[in-house]
Amino acid sequence: MFCVASIINVSRHSFISDTLVHTRNGQTTIKDIKVGDSVLSYAEWNGQESHQSVTNIIISENIEMNIETELAKVELLLTGEKSTTEEILSLKRRLPKELIPDWLCRLLTSFPLAGCYFEVDEDDDLSDMGVELLWLTPEGILSEVFDAYPGILVIKQGYLPIGACAIGSGDYYYLKLTDGCNDPALVRIPHESAVISPYPEDDIDLVFEHLSELFKFIFVD
Repeated sequence: MFCVASIINVSRHSFISDTLVHTRNGQTTIKDIKVGDSVLSYAEWNGQESHQSVTNIIISENIEMNIETELAKVELLLTGEKSTTEEILSLKRRLPKELIPDWLCRLLTSFPLAGCYFEVDEDDDLSDMGVELLWLTPEGILSEVFDAYPGILVIKQGYLPIGACAIGSGDYYYLKLTDGCNDPALVRIPHESAVISPYPEDDIDLVFEHLSELFKFIFVD
């Protein structure tokens, strides 16, 4: 059984029901938490701890595939670096709010993704081209958004760059973030069409319908 506790100003997380939670009255299992209880929460994007009130409790018998679940399975194989609080704050200052959601900040600071190489066989991705992706650093994300095409164009259409082609094709990998999904589509955006504004959506290659699928099929180096 999994439980989700929603608290003020903090994103939802799923935990096994016997997970211990720190409250003002000591530790208790999350399955025993009630709406209104004050629990110790940690905001990974800024490193701050504080007590917050639980506003909702959701209990689920099903384990839904999500990004953090899949990443946790391969975490020991990841060879990149975790983003720092300062780097996340820089992204938040310079990017539109909807393109740097809290779940993505949490992902970047919790897992050593920056500089990590991911490979997917061509039979496993929807574009039938395979994936050779080098995950961008926060600095690399900002450079692609503000200093290069197609980043300059497609940021206006809700696409955030997260990976470069590791074999030097010049085509970057992006997340489609305008629909508010916390497991968005991963796409490849060819640079050849960057002369057209707005960037033609039909030229964008869908790699995975959900980012979590990348971590399900990858070879990590």
